[in-house]
Amino acid sequence: MFMRVHRQGAEVIVALCDAELMGKVLKGDLSAKRKGATFSRSEKVGGEAVLDLKKYGEFYKGEKMKLGGTGKAGKKGEASADEKKVVKALGEATSINAVGKKSVEAVRKSVEFAQAEAKLIGGVPHVQVYKV
Repeated sequence: MFMRVHRQGAEVIVALCDAELMGKVLKGDLSAKRKGATFSRSEKVGGEAVLDLKKYGEFYKGEKMKLGGTGKAGKKGEASADEKKVVKALGEATSINAVGKKSVEAVRKSVEFAQAEAKLIGGVPHVQVYKV
């Protein structure tokens, strides 16, 4: 997964994207959109949500992170250095944008949000979390 942290003044945006999704264009039917869901890095085109990871890939592409459940010493259940970085960044974030199963799961483990807030675009989970 890729993680990029955008900082501007007091705002900290953490963007996460599963590596295998980079460069792809995801499309989904807006009729399945949950009430109140918004699309920021995606566009609405003719009744479809389009998340263009070719066009907006640089928003997500930062440091490559390996998440896996074993620490440096290989002890199961111990967080790796990358997992600790992701958790720290998510804790500091004022907003989070995550796309892909691994990325959304990392957010779910670190930040409280209703699972219903995650939406599917082309069968791929996408979530935006705003801390106020």
